[in-house]
Amino acid sequence: MGVISLLFVPTGFDDIPEIAVPVVRRLLAFVEQRRNGTVGIAQTLPEVHRLGLLRDFRTPTVIEFGARIGLSAAESCEIANLANAVEKVPEVAEQVKKGEISVHGAGILGWAIENKDLVAAKPAGGTDPTSGASSASEGVPDRAAKETVQSLHEAAQTMPARELRDFVDRRIQEIRHDGGPVRPVTLQVAATYCKKFERVRELASQKEGEYVSRDRAFEIALDYYLDHRDSRRRKPRKRRMPVTGAKRTRRVPDEVRRAVLERTDGRCSFPACANRTWVEMAHRVPWRLGGSQEKDNLDGLCSDHHRRVDAGEFRIEGSTEAPVFYDGKGRRIGRNGLPIERGRDRGRGGKSGEDPKGGPAPP
Repeated sequence: MGVISLLFVPTGFDDIPEIAVPVVRRLLAFVEQRRNGTVGIAQTLPEVHRLGLLRDFRTPTVIEFGARIGLSAAESCEIANLANAVEKVPEVAEQVKKGEISVHGAGILGWAIENKDLVAAKPAGGTDPTSGASSASEGVPDRAAKETVQSLHEAAQTMPARELRDFVDRRIQEIRHDGGPVRPVTLQVAATYCKKFERVRELASQKEGEYVSRDRAFEIALDYYLDHRDSRRRKPRKRRMPVTGAKRTRRVPDEVRRAVLERTDGRCSFPACANRTWVEMAHRVPWRLGGSQEKDNLDGLCSDHHRRVDAGEFRIEGSTEAPVFYDGKGRRIGRNGLPIERGRDRGRGGKSGEDPKGGPAPP
């Protein structure tokens, strides 16, 4: 039996056995009924809205209304998006009925048309179908915005639904990041973490006041973690902790930690060490001997170099702003991480950028 597309009506049945023709015809008749029915529901929704039976087209309202008429959440959202596509581009209705555009593809088109970032974007140049978009006036698209809708419509007729969605998502991200490069990311995670990510998306949508894409949810999750865990990223605030030399505490104030890490852009301060992951606060005067938790008594060292300094393999002189390292024999450590006299011999010793634990430094 030949391949039959359920999204696009085939032109003939020459490639299937004659006995299968009635079955395939009946199947395609049901598919056509489904398309026609879906378009009919979409065309009726605006009328239902005008009658006050559907308060608005916000996603929660649409899902609630769909449940009352026996539709799933996914079906309700897709049909609502299709309704928007048909309203803005009337010919879409006949194209879906004929199978020229899939229901899913038309739904993506309707969703994209409603996206303010996409339709109101300024021209981006190049051959991107949406590159002709311009700012939209108050609720009434201008000529450039209409051209964007037209180009999206053309894309829906030529691209499979998945490719269309990827294209729209990529274009939106480019607009949000002022035309900066956008790269696809593929991650392999357990199914439980897919559910957790969807929960993150739900929470992000609640905060944003609108449903956010998975791309945007990923960015929000990263920003949230960095904002709360990366002391260098936090905005400077008025210091609440007293000077630690007067009050004994083992906690290093966030403001002090940030200042120490900013000296070397977050890296270990030992020459040529590229470790950014395991950077600790190393005391010039040990805390147990009365040393403070202030930046003039702290160096940022990775766990390995911290241990080796404490063990006496290296010592540090000079100010914490410009530390100078010496090995156990009193030889100054050069910028390549080797004693000065050995640093001139390129055939010996380690290489700049090595991880202090012996392997390549993490990127």
